[in-house]
Formats: sequence, structure tokens, C-alpha cells
Amino acid sequence: YDLESGKTYSIDDVVTDLSKFTEIVRENIKNELSLRGEIADEEWINMGTDSDSLEKFALLENGLTIYFPPYQVASYASGTIICNISFENIQDILTPEFTK
Repeated sequence: YDLESGKTYSIDDVVTDLSKFTEIVRENIKNELSLRGEIADEEWINMGTDSDSLEKFALLENGLTIYFPPYQVASYASGTIICNISFENIQDILTPEFTK
């Protein structure tokens, strides 16, 4: 949601290749869980990162932050998983509005 314009964004408004973006998100989640010393269950992560689950995100000045509540991509004990992706890392799949 853009506070200035009132426009509501979906992930499709931000990226042009949802498949590639999803792979980047999955790798980010695996890395985050690994840094925490937790087990990254690939099947769980894949199921929790379908296109409908990428709708809880914030657009920041330098990138996207995607939020995954407990049980979506990891155990409840893992809590909310926060996935930060810089625009620089996804520049080739950003829509023209976000490549400025």
C-alpha cells in the first residue's frame, strides 16, 4: 500500500518473473534458517512460498521485505520469518516502475 498515492500493490506489480523471484525468496529463507542453526525443510518452504503467500510484503527504499507467519515456511518455534531482498539483487526482474 502506497501511503502517498493510496495504491495497493501486489507482488505481480513489482516483479516480472514470479518464478525466478520465488526461487530467490526460497534461497533467502533457507539461508536465514541456516544462520539461526535451524533445519530448512525444502518441501515446507516450497509449499509456503507459492504466489498467494507472497502477498505480505513491504516496499522499502532499497528493497522488499516479505513476512511469513509461523508454520508457513518453518515450525512455529521459528516464529515469523522475515525475508529481505534488495532491489539490486532482483533488478533484472523488477517492473519498470521499480527500476528507477
